[in-house]
Amino acid sequence: MEAAHRAGLAGATVLRGVVGFGRHGFDSFFAVLEVQADHQPVMVEIVDREERLLAFLEGLVDQGLPNRLVTLAEVEVVTAPMPGEVAP
Repeated sequence: MEAAHRAGLAGATVLRGVVGFGRHGFDSFFAVLEVQADHQPVMVEIVDREERLLAFLEGLVDQGLPNRLVTLAEVEVVTAPMPGEVAP
């Protein structure tokens, strides 16, 4: 997340998983509670233009990012006005 912020990307969020599974097996709920935070499943969601995301990911690979699952999806951004603002 810090790297995305330093790169000037539009936004990022880290979501902690309670339970998950993958090619190395299943992480049970109870096991997750007992392990250190650095072993819990997480999802990092980063929002920006495709070309900026691809350049950022390329830089991470060049820095030796461990093999992780990355998904790219086109999204439609819908915003709601803040209290006191007028919708565009």
